[in-house]
Amino acid sequence: MGKLNYGPGVLFAVPLNGGGYGLGLIARANPQGVLFGYFFGPIRTQPPEVSQVEQLSGQDAVLVGRFGDLHLKQGKWPIIGPIPDWSQELWPMPEFVRTEPIMGRSFRLRYDDADPNLLLEEVQVPPTEIVGGIPDRLMGAGSVENKLTKLLGE
Repeated sequence: MGKLNYGPGVLFAVPLNGGGYGLGLIARANPQGVLFGYFFGPIRTQPPEVSQVEQLSGQDAVLVGRFGDLHLKQGKWPIIGPIPDWSQELWPMPEFVRTEPIMGRSFRLRYDDADPNLLLEEVQVPPTEIVGGIPDRLMGAGSVENKLTKLLGE
């Protein structure tokens, strides 16, 4: 396989189930195709130019998480291009949260800043500490499309 044309700082379009596109930004990537990124609305009829969206910030995201690169590799998610002067520090790797409802336990998880698939720490915390946290999950491409479609309201 040749060199992939995406990595941290690259924007891409996510086709939505009802038509139109959402927007994604890769913030971290590992060689095995596990990515961490931010996803944005509104629904667009076509992928935007980088210059139209380069001022986005993490606070604008409607979905944040770890995901696989299958639809990027297959070309189903069009690459828009890199954000000029992209800075990893402005797009931090957050902590994630996980619950075990049956056991009544909650956890805060921290992944390596350079590898979104390398778990560094998992700490049990009171359930109140994970309210509103980013769920620890690895979303497949179809899951990203479904979640983004739902969040943007088709």
